[in-house]
Amino acid sequence: MFRTYILAILILLVTAYGTYRLIVRQSVEPPQTASAELAQCITDSGAKLYGTFWCPHCQRQKELFGEAIQYIAYVECTENGQRNLMSEACKQAEIDSFPTWIFGDGSRYSGEMSLEDIAKRTDCPWGSTEIQAEPIS
Repeated sequence: MFRTYILAILILLVTAYGTYRLIVRQSVEPPQTASAELAQCITDSGAKLYGTFWCPHCQRQKELFGEAIQYIAYVECTENGQRNLMSEACKQAEIDSFPTWIFGDGSRYSGEMSLEDIAKRTDCPWGSTEIQAEPIS
C-alpha cells in the first residue's frame, strides 16, 4: 500500500513538472519563424555579433536564437580555433570582451542581451506589443 502511494506521488510530480516546463517553454520561446524573421531583421539593420567558440556567454546568446542563429551576422573572434589568437576582423573592430554586439548605428553592447533588447536597439518588430491586428475586409 505504501509503495502505491509513493508511486502515485512520483507520477504526480513528474506530470506537474512536465506540464510546468511545457507552459514555460511555450511562453518564453518564440515560434521558429518569428525568431528567423527577427534574426534576419537584426542582420538587415547592420548589427553584428562578435564572439568565440569557448565563451559560455556567447553560446547562451546564440542559443536564444535557436536555429535562426544562421541568419545573424556572427563573427568568430578566435583564429583557427586557437583561444589566444584574435581574428583580424575582431582586432579591427576593437573587440575586447565577449559577446559584443555592434549595431548599424555604430553603438556597442558587451555582454548577453535579451531578444527584446536587441530588437529595440535594431528597431526590429518583436513581442506581442509589435503584433498589429489586420483590418477586417
